[in-house]
Amino acid sequence: MIIKKRGKDKIKEHFSLKSAYRYFCKNNPDIKIDAKEYRKIIYEANDAIINKIIYNNLKFLIPARLGYLEIKKSKKSPKLDKNGNLITKSLPIDHGSTLKLWQEDEESFRTKKRIYHLNEHTEGYLLKFKWDKFSALIKNKSIYSFTACRKATRALASAVKQNPDIDFYEY
Repeated sequence: MIIKKRGKDKIKEHFSLKSAYRYFCKNNPDIKIDAKEYRKIIYEANDAIINKIIYNNLKFLIPARLGYLEIKKSKKSPKLDKNGNLITKSLPIDHGSTLKLWQEDEESFRTKKRIYHLNEHTEGYLLKFKWDKFSALIKNKSIYSFTACRKATRALASAVKQNPDIDFYEY
C-alpha cells in the first residue's frame, strides 16, 4: 500500500473492478475468463440485486458481515414558518421546472425563485437506498457511508413513477 505524503495516514490505493479481476485471476487460475466477460457478469449481478431490492423490497445482506442494503422511505412534508412562508431547507429543487420558469419570467430569475419537488406521486415520501450498518462487524463503522450509483437511483425513481403501489419500509 502506498501512503501519500500529504496528510496523516492518507491511503492512495483504491480498489476497482480491474483490481478485483486481477485478484480473481490470481486466486482462481483454473478458471479462464477475460476481463470483458468478468465485467459483464459483475454488472448483470449488480443489476439483478438492484432490481430485487427495488421490485421485491429485498433487504440485501452484504457478504463479509457488512450489514444490509435496502430502500427506506421518510416523510418530508412542507413546513411553514410563523409568517406562513414555506420553509424550503429540506425540499429538493426541481431544476427543470425552475429553469423553464426563469426563461419565461425575468423577474423570477432576478429574485432566484425556485420550484421544489413535493413528491405528490409518493404522497410526500422521499425514497433512498440505505445501508443498515448496525449489524456490520467492522471497526469505526460510523465514519463509513454509502451512496448509491446514479443508475440505481434512476432505476428506483422510474420504478416508483411507473408503479406507485410499490411500498417500502419507513424510517
